[in-house]
Parts: sequence; structure tokens; C-alpha cells
Amino acid sequence: MTVVETMSSRAAAADPAAPLVEVRGIGVRFGGIVALDGVSFTIAERQMLGLIGPNGAGKTTLFNCFSRLYTPVAGDILFEGASILDKPAHRIVEIGIGRTFQNLALFRTMTVLDNVRAGSHHLGASGFFGDAVRLPTVGRQERALTEAAWELIDYLDLGDVAFRRVADLPFGVQKRVELARALAARPRLLLLDEPAGGLNHGEVDELGALIRRIRDERRLTVLLVEHHMNLVMSICDKVVALDFGRKIADGTPAEVQRDPRRDRGLSGDRGMSACLLEATGICAYYGPTQVLFGLDLRLAEGGITTMLGANGAGKTTMLRALSGMVRTTGEIRFRGEPVLGQATEDIVRRGVAHVPEGRGTFTRQTVEENLQIGAMSRRDRKAIPGDIERVYGYFPRLKERRGQQAGTLSGGEQQMLAIGRALMLRPRLMLLDEPSFGLAPMIVAEMFEILRTLNRSEKVSMLLVEQNAALALDLADHAYLIETGRLVMSGPSAEIRGDESIRRSYLGY
Repeated sequence: MTVVETMSSRAAAADPAAPLVEVRGIGVRFGGIVALDGVSFTIAERQMLGLIGPNGAGKTTLFNCFSRLYTPVAGDILFEGASILDKPAHRIVEIGIGRTFQNLALFRTMTVLDNVRAGSHHLGASGFFGDAVRLPTVGRQERALTEAAWELIDYLDLGDVAFRRVADLPFGVQKRVELARALAARPRLLLLDEPAGGLNHGEVDELGALIRRIRDERRLTVLLVEHHMNLVMSICDKVVALDFGRKIADGTPAEVQRDPRRDRGLSGDRGMSACLLEATGICAYYGPTQVLFGLDLRLAEGGITTMLGANGAGKTTMLRALSGMVRTTGEIRFRGEPVLGQATEDIVRRGVAHVPEGRGTFTRQTVEENLQIGAMSRRDRKAIPGDIERVYGYFPRLKERRGQQAGTLSGGEQQMLAIGRALMLRPRLMLLDEPSFGLAPMIVAEMFEILRTLNRSEKVSMLLVEQNAALALDLADHAYLIETGRLVMSGPSAEIRGDESIRRSYLGY
């Protein structure tokens, strides 16, 4: 019996009147954070359901409940009428639930064929003794599983790369490999976590057609988490929208789009204006060490966004990823154009200025020479003297010290110089890493008021990493909260600032 015939017979045996999946009042907490709060919905046999919502709404948390990586504090998840919450994580695939991950979880040094074969490891029944003595049944099982893996490799057009290491393949191809591995488990329910993350528009269209074909031809039920709204609305039969861990809409794509609460669930940004920069599925590495795990970020044109979290959470790494300074996978678009993989100097020329932690001034150069260095990538040389005077208008103390070496300035003055040098680029976006670090409170207040003025008068968008959470939330319009390289919450700064549990658990004030 082929893989397709096996799944077909299992699907036909199900009760068509009962939903395949029932999510009943699921609640999940992380310390003081309510990640999911009474979420309920059903999925019918062979239905494709899209789970949508802003970053931090609880979508991947729910997936991790299905995979038994998290245990809810309330509610239940039924699959074919039976609870899955009494099953350990390694048994979930055996009952017919397979998944892909927002952050690719492939064996990077193994070939495509071996990765796909790994997805069917639970289907072998030889046991330790049979494997040790190489019983004839072991060989027959291995051949059958290898044949099934080749069938999936051909099905997903991976034959040309079957014997190549996964690490050597383009990101879009790796996505298909992970999908093949999930299908190798012969699931009845397929969980797809951000499958379009990091793909370009053409690849997203191809992905939509592929998912629809897989669902129809392999008679699967699909639960899809995705930020790409065109993809969700074009292929899903049903949509559930989450926001701050609660269900806010449930119905067909047309019904959810008409829902008056749709702006919070569909936009993914809770009311932000036009997008200047969008990053999806960002993973970042220092050598073999992974620091960021599938972060999504959206910056509004003309807005101020802050990224908060403890030391070591990955905030500085995220700024470096946006600037092309660290090995990064995923997708980054600035003003609609892809920039991931471009050299840092090319990203700077596009209008992204990075003010690093520690200021990064040229200590042996004068104040004015530092400002001139900030304009090196510009071609309008005649306008540079006027822009230097404009910087002096915001920072009069720099004008008083224009001939002084930067290394002899106070900490506050060096921070002013670092921001002034970034302004000389005439940036559309300024990345600011800990601008208050080491400064006296009076200087910090002055600095942040200048940033506010720059945002309003110069229309410079800003992404601010700052340990002073209260000050950052007061300045910013929107906030992201990350922990150990993963996004745990996002939303308007006023909402996060007003949530007492978030402040106590994460922000320290």
C-alpha cells in the first residue's frame, strides 16, 4: 500500500460528523505573562485553518501545546475525540500529528534524503535487538521507508538535491525539505508554522499552490500559522484570529475580514502605519551558536519602536542582523526591497544608520571630522556643511567642541556625537543601541527629548534598544519584548506599559 493509500484509508475511517481537532479553553502562562487565555475552536476533517494575529499573540505557543512542548494550565486539546495532553512530545507524531517549525529544525549536516527518512523513524518496529543483529525484517523496513522518502522527494521536486547537505541549500529549498520530513511521518493533521517566512513573493505564491495540492491529494487536515495575509486568505477554509492570547475572530476568511476587530488580528501590528522595514523569521548566528530564533519585526514609517528584554536576550544581535553585521537567515525588506545578505555599507547607503552600544566614535578625530565621516557615503557634497550646522543646532555642545578630539569628550557628549554622525547620513531609519548607557539621569532625559524632536521634525524612524524600559516605552509608539532570542510579546507601548504583570515579570519597574 502506498503512502497516499494508507492515509486515504485512515481518513475514510474517521467519523465525518465529528471535528478532527477540538481546542477547548486552552490557557498558558509564563510567569506573570498570559500567553493564551481560554482559546477554543474546532477543525474539521481535511479542513485548512489559518491561525493569525500580531507577533506575540500566542500562535506558536498554541502550536507548542499541540507538539507537547508546552503544557497548558487550563483547557484541553482533543484529536479524534481523545486528549493529547497526556502524551509525551515524542509520542505525538505516532498519533498522526506532524509539524514544521518557524525556525527550521533540520539536521544541517545530513543529506536531504536522510532528513526525510528521519521523519519516518517512528514507523519502524524492529526494536533494539532486531537492529543489533540485523534481522531480515529490518532490511525490509529500511527499504520500504527509503522508497517512501524517495516518493516524497520526487513529489516535492527535491530529486536534484537529494544527496546534498541541507546546510548547503537555499533557504526556500530547506523549507521544502522540512515539509517533506513532516509528510514522511504520514500525519493526518499537519501543523505549518510560518511556512512563508523568509520567502520572496514568487516563492509565497508557489508555496500556496503546493500546500493546497498537498492537502487535496494527500487528504490532510492543515493548521497554518502565518503572517502573510494574502496566503492565508487565499488557501484557508477557516481563520481564527488571536490577539494578546485571546481569540478575537473565528470564521471563513470573508467573515473574519468583515469582523470589526479585524485590524488587531489581521494587520499583525495593532494599528501601525505604513511599513518601512519588515523582518520575518529572523535567525542569527555567531559561528555555530544560534542567538535569534525566528523573530518577526515590523517598523512603521515615521514611528519609534523599542525592543526590550534582559541582557543577553538578543536585542543587540537583532540590530546587527538588520545592519548586515551577523550571519542571518530569514527575510528583511526595507522600503519593500530585500536587503538580507547585502553588505553593511550597502544597507547604510539605503538610509539605515546604526548607532552602536559604546558609541563607536573615532576617538582621535575631532568632533567635526567625525561628522564628516558620517557623510562619506553621500554624493551631495555641497550640502554637507549645512547638515553639520543642522546637527550643531540639535547639539550646541558639539559646536563648542568642534575642534576637540572625540576621545576627550564626556560620555554624554560622545553619545550626542554618535547620534549626530548618524544624522549626517540623512537616514530614513536609525538603529539606536543603549543610548542611555553610562549617562547621568539629567543627560538621559535631554538625550531622549532630542530623539523625540528628531523623530517629529526630521521624520526619522527609529528602532531603540534600551535597558531603561520605562523611558523607552514613554518615547516609543510600539514595543517588542524578547527573551532568549524569541519574541514573547509585542504591541502598542501604552498597552505594554499599562500591563502590571509584564512590568513586574520582564521590565523590572
